[in-house]
Amino acid sequence: MDGKKFFLVVFIGLLCIKIFSFELIFDNEYGSQIIEELYHKNIIDLDGRTYPLRVDQLLKELRFAKNRKDLSKDEIFLIEKLLSIYGKRNSIFKYHFDLYNQATFKKFSDSINFKDSIITYTNLLIKNSKNNIFYNISFDLFFPFVERDSFYYRMKDWEKTGSDFNNTFLGVYSKDYFLIFGRIKPVWGGGFYDNIYFSKDLLPLDGIFFEYDFKRLKFSYLTVYLTPYYLKDKRRTDNTYMSTHRLQYFLSKNINFSFKEMIIYQSNLPQPPYLNPIILYYIIQNNSFSDDNIIWSFDLSIENLFGFKIYNELFIDDYQYQPEFSYVPNKLGYLFSLTYSPQKLRKLLFGIEYCRINTYTGTHEFDRLNYSYYRRPISYFFGTDGDFLIFKVDYRYNRKIKSGYKISFLRKGSRDLFDSWEKEMPLTAPPFPSGRVETTLKNGINFYGEFFKEKIFVDLDISDSYIKNYENIVGEERNFFEIKFKIGVNL
Repeated sequence: MDGKKFFLVVFIGLLCIKIFSFELIFDNEYGSQIIEELYHKNIIDLDGRTYPLRVDQLLKELRFAKNRKDLSKDEIFLIEKLLSIYGKRNSIFKYHFDLYNQATFKKFSDSINFKDSIITYTNLLIKNSKNNIFYNISFDLFFPFVERDSFYYRMKDWEKTGSDFNNTFLGVYSKDYFLIFGRIKPVWGGGFYDNIYFSKDLLPLDGIFFEYDFKRLKFSYLTVYLTPYYLKDKRRTDNTYMSTHRLQYFLSKNINFSFKEMIIYQSNLPQPPYLNPIILYYIIQNNSFSDDNIIWSFDLSIENLFGFKIYNELFIDDYQYQPEFSYVPNKLGYLFSLTYSPQKLRKLLFGIEYCRINTYTGTHEFDRLNYSYYRRPISYFFGTDGDFLIFKVDYRYNRKIKSGYKISFLRKGSRDLFDSWEKEMPLTAPPFPSGRVETTLKNGINFYGEFFKEKIFVDLDISDSYIKNYENIVGEERNFFEIKFKIGVNL
C-alpha cells in the first residue's frame, strides 16, 4: 500500500474527531437541539439566541428548572440528559458516530439521484478544563466529496474525500468573560430557521472573539480574516477583514435589546482603529474618506409572553438620510420570528418566521467587501433580493421521539450579492423582488427518534418543493421530492 492510500485509510478510519471544551457550547453540537427546545418552551431562561453558550450558565438554569413542579416526566428526562452531558467535571470521553444517506427524487425526470450518499464522523467529547484555559478541536471529513462543492465547503477534493477544521481554538475564561483565539462560528440572532446578521450556514471564521457579561449588559467583540484562503488570494496584499461588536442590554428578565455594528474593509494588515472593540466604526470610516462596508443592526427580543417568544431585527447596510438627485437604494433587511408553546400542552411547539432583504442589500461597489464569505451569504441563506416565510409545528411524543411539519414560501429576485447598485446605476428603483422572480413552495415532515437506550438515533426528512421560474428563467418549472435519511450511533 503506497503512502497516499495509507493516509486515506487513516482519514476514513478517524472520520471526524471533535474535542469539545467544557466551558462553551456551539450551535449544532450534540445536545444543542434539546437546549433550544427547552428554551423555546420557556423551561430554561438563558440567552438561547446566542452561541457559543457558557456551560456554567446552562447548568445553573437546568438545576433551577429541575425543581419546577409543572414539568412533565419527559421534560425532566431531557433536563437530566443535558446535566449528564455537561454537568460532570471529571474527564469523560464520548463518541458520536453519524451515518448520512440522502436521496433526491426528481419528478420531472422520473429519476433518482443519490448524492453525498455516505458521510460519517465521530465526536470525541472532553468535559474538563484547568487553570481557566480551555480548547476546542473540531475536524470534519466528508466521503465522498466532489471538487465542484469546494467553494461551498472550503475543502479540496483528495481521493474523493474532503476535510476541514471547524470550531478549533484556544481560550481563557473566568466567571464574567471568555477570550478565544482561533476558528469559531458565532450565532447572534433569534431566528429559529436562520439569522440575518450571522447565518446558521456561515462557515467558521478565523480570528479573535471576546465576550464580557456585566449582568444587565453583555458585550461581545469579534475580529476575523475574511479573505478566502486560496493560493491566488494569499498572493494579494489587499486582504479583507471584518470587525464587529454587540452591546446587549437586558431591560428586564424577559425583554432585551441589542445594537450590533460591523465593518468590512480591505488592507494589507488589520487596521488598529478597527481592532478597537469599543470605538464606533461608523465615525472612523467616515473620517477616513474610505468606502469600507459599514453595517448596523438593532434587535428586540421579548420572551415568555404567555408562552410566546418574539424576536425582531432591523438590518441596516445603507440608509439614505439625505435627499439624492437620483435613485440610491436603502439597503435594509428585516427579520421577525415567533415561537409559541401552550403552557398546558408543551408537547407542541409552533413557530413562524419572516425575513425580507431588499434588493442590493449586502452588495458593495467592490465585490471583496460584500456580505459574503467563500461566496456564501453571511446573512440569511438567500443573501439578498428576496423574502422568505416559514411556519412549523413540532410535537414530542415522549422523551425519545418527536416529529414536525414545515411549510415555507421563498421569493428570490434575479440579483445576487455580486450585482451591486454601483455597477448597474439604475435611474429608478427596481421592483421587489427584482427581475425574473423565482418562487419556491416547500412543505415537509420530520421524524427523530432515539432507540436502544439512546445508543441509536434516526433522523428522517421528507419534503416536496414546487419551483416556478427555476433559476430565474421565465416559464421553467421544477418539482422536487426529497428524502434525507440520517442514522447514528452514540457510544
